[in-house]
Amino acid sequence: MTQETTTPAAANYAELKAGLPGADAGFICEQLEAGATLAAAQRNWMATQQQRLDAATAEATQAKADAEKAKAEAATAAARKPLGLSASDEKVSTAEFEGDAVAAFHQAVAEKVAAGIDRPRAVALVAEARPELHEAYLLATNPGKKAQRLIGEKFGG
Repeated sequence: MTQETTTPAAANYAELKAGLPGADAGFICEQLEAGATLAAAQRNWMATQQQRLDAATAEATQAKADAEKAKAEAATAAARKPLGLSASDEKVSTAEFEGDAVAAFHQAVAEKVAAGIDRPRAVALVAEARPELHEAYLLATNPGKKAQRLIGEKFGG
């Protein structure tokens, strides 16, 4: 009697597809080209999945670190500027307004409220950013002599 040595046969496409759920076509083709058995292909697939998981985890960790860094930089930048002031406020802080002071003041406040700032804070921000508009608004809405004098004193006029 002779003993035959049995070597496992390379898996075919159907066996690999059935035995490697979720494996992509590129991986299956690599295993076919390598002549891998189903058991070897399964081991290779587990190793490949682990490598992909490790790479994805590293990428997610880096993305999280980048997001935290950006958030910290944004918080630092926001801390340097008063809440609610935008670049456009800084540019027009000394600009003259045209027309009705009351309407211009209300419009500036409405823009802040539309940006999500509560109304009392919006009024304070507009008054701080555009003192000449605030003074004109107060003068227009307080016609009494005493009020006019007090407003003039407050704004140095």
